[in-house]
Amino acid sequence: DYQLYNITDQMRGEALFANIVDELKETLTYLKRKREHDFLYFFGIANAYALPTLLANPKHQRLVVIEPEPELIFVAFHLYDLSQAITQRRLILFDVKEFDFAQAVNLFVQGNAKIYARSFELLPMAHYYERYFHDEILRINKILLDGLSHNITTSGNDITDSLIGVAHHIRHLKQMIEAPAFKSLQTAKNSDWAVVVSTGPSLRKQLPMLKKLADHVTIISVDASLPILEQEGIKPDLVTSIERVELTSEFFKRTSEAFHKDITFVCASLEHDATLDAIRGTKLLVMRPFHYNHYFDLPEYGYLGSGMSAANMAHELAFAMGYDNCILIGQDLAYADDGNSHAEGHVFGSNEIDPKEREQFEVTAYGGKGIAKTQMAWKLFLGFFEYTVALHKDIMTTYNATEGGARIHGTIEKPFTQLADEIMKTSVLKKPIKLPSNDPAIITQNLAQTQEKIVRILKEGYELKESIEAAFVALSSACKELEGLSREDFIHHFDDATIMHLLEHIGGIRQYIETNTIYQEFFADVIQSTMLHLELDVGNIKVRYVENKETNREKAMDWIVIHQLWLFQVAGSISNTLDLVMENNPFDIDFEKAFAELPQERPSCPATC
Repeated sequence: DYQLYNITDQMRGEALFANIVDELKETLTYLKRKREHDFLYFFGIANAYALPTLLANPKHQRLVVIEPEPELIFVAFHLYDLSQAITQRRLILFDVKEFDFAQAVNLFVQGNAKIYARSFELLPMAHYYERYFHDEILRINKILLDGLSHNITTSGNDITDSLIGVAHHIRHLKQMIEAPAFKSLQTAKNSDWAVVVSTGPSLRKQLPMLKKLADHVTIISVDASLPILEQEGIKPDLVTSIERVELTSEFFKRTSEAFHKDITFVCASLEHDATLDAIRGTKLLVMRPFHYNHYFDLPEYGYLGSGMSAANMAHELAFAMGYDNCILIGQDLAYADDGNSHAEGHVFGSNEIDPKEREQFEVTAYGGKGIAKTQMAWKLFLGFFEYTVALHKDIMTTYNATEGGARIHGTIEKPFTQLADEIMKTSVLKKPIKLPSNDPAIITQNLAQTQEKIVRILKEGYELKESIEAAFVALSSACKELEGLSREDFIHHFDDATIMHLLEHIGGIRQYIETNTIYQEFFADVIQSTMLHLELDVGNIKVRYVENKETNREKAMDWIVIHQLWLFQVAGSISNTLDLVMENNPFDIDFEKAFAELPQERPSCPATC
């Protein structure tokens, strides 16, 4: 339907398409098999001929194009009007030289993009790109896969961890609201440089210089480094802590009350009671940027800790407080040459991880020379560092002065002694960090709002659970007939009318869940770890290409059966979450009265439920 334009690469003396009609026909025929895909990824824009056709399909939520020749984008804009698609962000364009891991992570964190992981493919828009940009295609494909893998892995695979976090967060809401708000810390910067102190094997060699700099830089220590710093007589300004396990409390129990004085402890609201009880200095609780934390609408107490480690949290804190420069030390994220996993003096030993139980991954070593041996958790921490470094690079410069371990791409690798010389030339003595108390009136208002939010979780959550359970029972009754059937009999067991009825039933309950405010704002984030593996299967079925009535019937039957398990898991996970919210509620609430007074603001379940 659109005029064909070929474009000549004058430097190489050849056109993009040797035979434009045949090549475009080949491309469009292949893309026809992608007509059910929500997201498509292309290397190169070529002459952009395929884009208007693809954009005409409303099922395509987003097309991503990564182009090595920006001039071709300029040409494409003159051939076709793509402005509306760009404005609506259905078409996203990247320069191949600028595309990095952080951008890949952002692509897959948006919407439900990651659930289509099993059908991901980077498609060259013309054979021209395969001939001249083969290595770049492989490089970009790896970046995209790394970003996709990062998003999937960090979604978790154990709902137990998620539920523990929810229980702790709910239990600590009152304590969080009554403590100094995180917002007050964001304006408490007390020097020009922040130094994040982690507990990698290389930490010891940097401690003498850190001690000399202690009065001139803001020291942000991870919880595990605190006992080591006390041994050396170095008092940090801030300490970050993020783990929900009781074992973390040992870092605080094994340091003195006198040492805690004048330190500000920044703790995730989902931490264990024992950890919070062991802290004897100024303590504030901060929410992590999860949907179930955003639900409480208390932005002054968040949001920090998008990463998975206390060190990731400390790096984010430096940015949140407005530091232009942040130095990382002890951030090895790898085993030392002698096999040690942590610094000498670590509470649980410098060889905390049993060598017999070590998983081994290879990453680029510090300085870019050779490889470093790491493990899965550290590899994830590394990914978060590279993401946040890239995300904030225009505002905060991150220096890696660890001088060992893994390379953190995006940081400036520089010896700590050289950085110390720069700091001492311009720095002045820092002042202690003092946080103001909260306004009692605001505390009262926030407590009342939070109680109402908890009531809403329980009232609307129980109603949501009952609707899903009813839909599950109805679907299970039909699916029971399919047990023990061969694949052929399974596909043909129901007539067309029954299949349509069951598909409408599933569509109705899915629409009800997806438009349910309490589900989207609270439960979805909590239960994602247990749902993701199922969502990957659902996503794979959803985009499956059907060629005829037979393959369409097969796809429909697979869709019906997988939703029996999907509804079971959603209902069960919501039920477990509701129990924990009720058990850990820190307020004295008359729920029967509160439920009656709560306004009805939710979609009703359709008749097909």
